[in-house]
Amino acid sequence: MSVQVKVSFPHKDWQGNAHDVGEVYTCSEQEAQTRVNDGFVRPVEQLRKAAEPKAPAK
Repeated sequence: MSVQVKVSFPHKDWQGNAHDVGEVYTCSEQEAQTRVNDGFVRPVEQLRKAAEPKAPAK
């Protein structure tokens, strides 16, 4: 299964493609876990939860 990650440090993925800070790309769970451990990327799922709009106050 593949997951989306957001780049926090410029790097190349396992296929040799370069990625810049702020870019979101899809990779394997194994690669994503490795890159998260390296500090190169963050999982997109966590960011999405934080960015959800709150219900308007009534």
